[in-house]
Amino acid sequence: MPSTEITHIPTLSVVVPVFNDEQYLGQNLKSILANAGSVDIEIIVVDDGSTDRSSEVAEKVLVESDVNFKIIRKPNGGLSSARNVGFRAAEGIYVAFLDSDDFVSGTMYRSLTDFASKTGSVQVFARTKTFNNNDNTCQDFYDISYWDELLQGQSRRSFRPLESPLVFLTQPKICTRIWLREYLIRHKFEFPEGKVFEDICFHLRALALNGKVGIVDEVGLYYREDHTGRITGNIGPERYDVLDNACKFLNLQEISAVDRLHGGYLLAGLLKTVFWCRIGLPSNMKKEFDKRVARLFPMINPKWILEAYGVDHKVINRLLKVVSIYGTPPDRLRGILLWVGVRLKRMAPEKLLD
Repeated sequence: MPSTEITHIPTLSVVVPVFNDEQYLGQNLKSILANAGSVDIEIIVVDDGSTDRSSEVAEKVLVESDVNFKIIRKPNGGLSSARNVGFRAAEGIYVAFLDSDDFVSGTMYRSLTDFASKTGSVQVFARTKTFNNNDNTCQDFYDISYWDELLQGQSRRSFRPLESPLVFLTQPKICTRIWLREYLIRHKFEFPEGKVFEDICFHLRALALNGKVGIVDEVGLYYREDHTGRITGNIGPERYDVLDNACKFLNLQEISAVDRLHGGYLLAGLLKTVFWCRIGLPSNMKKEFDKRVARLFPMINPKWILEAYGVDHKVINRLLKVVSIYGTPPDRLRGILLWVGVRLKRMAPEKLLD
């Protein structure tokens, strides 16, 4: 007779990619375990070809706990690759991704899974603070004002992104949230392997699909900003990756179908991250970066640009300035028309934008 044994399904799978992070991994895993008393958690550590004792540290911490865990060792393939491997191994109803040098509060995962279950949200996220390891101080993230407006005076709220498009401007930190695993599978989500600055398009695509979102007014993630090995601290050619990711994102059929209003918010959120990646580059790399930004211009719905000016005029002015210098002659003309349109705060003639 076939077996009738029911496989145990945990509430939450937490995927922890690690590469040479033995210094911080213990604190990371213990912060997850602090949640395990109130949430049925499985922990999946993906050792992405570490040459230090990361795997040994993980095993030492986890074998002393009562939590189900997996330690997967693989050749180095980068953060996105490690996240994808961990996601495929996950069995939970919900899934979370936590970078190995960050840590979470002891109540974050309980708060997020409870609210997701209660509201039917496909993703729920908490606030983030940056953490400075040198002096043990914390700072609010830049999106604190967006959070305050989105919460509308409530301690937690659930909504569709297209009902509250300001959510497109929140920081695209994947590690501050949980996801309904079936939702990510159904829409074939994965991180772009071989690329960094991978969070932004994952974040914006999930919002553009308009699945219900939950936000909880609780600091959940502590993002270690002073880690010398942090990917976002690199100021080399890998910063061009954000533009490759943006190109693929803008070419998705579901993204091109987004309407003018929500496209404006989506574009403002995307460009905010794009131009942040430009900061700190040497002059010769900034020029090449701007040339690549100009190549994105033909992929952007001009109505989004007109709408986005009212959302964040600084990033739109910067985009149009780059296009005026490095765009093709037809793109420069279209850029001038759009610049006139946004400066006059009125729609430029539609036929001139076609």
